[in-house]
Amino acid sequence: LRTVFPETEGTPRQQILEGSAGHPPLTVVWVEESRLDEAVKAYASRGFDVSVDLPWRIQLLVTGPSDYVLVIVAHHIAVDGWSMGVLARDLELAYTARREGREPGWEPLPVQYAD
Repeated sequence: LRTVFPETEGTPRQQILEGSAGHPPLTVVWVEESRLDEAVKAYASRGFDVSVDLPWRIQLLVTGPSDYVLVIVAHHIAVDGWSMGVLARDLELAYTARREGREPGWEPLPVQYAD
């Protein structure tokens, strides 16, 4: 998720971004509730240039003082249907925990990507 794919002499290569460069910014946008569907579609339909763009982006749409919609868009080069299900589950667990005033309480994974 923190990888871009620039070309070197016409051949794509992986470039892993370090630090904050490897995290997409969370953009916050105020939108009228009547235009919410339009805003989601516009954000989701924007393409990716994977040679310079991270393969995912996030946006928080605010429709009122306590009404929000989180939009996560990911390129298929980085995720698949199964991993999006895992992400949705983890977001739900984290959101529920934070609403209850606690941390999600995740344990480190037994296997890391580098393994």
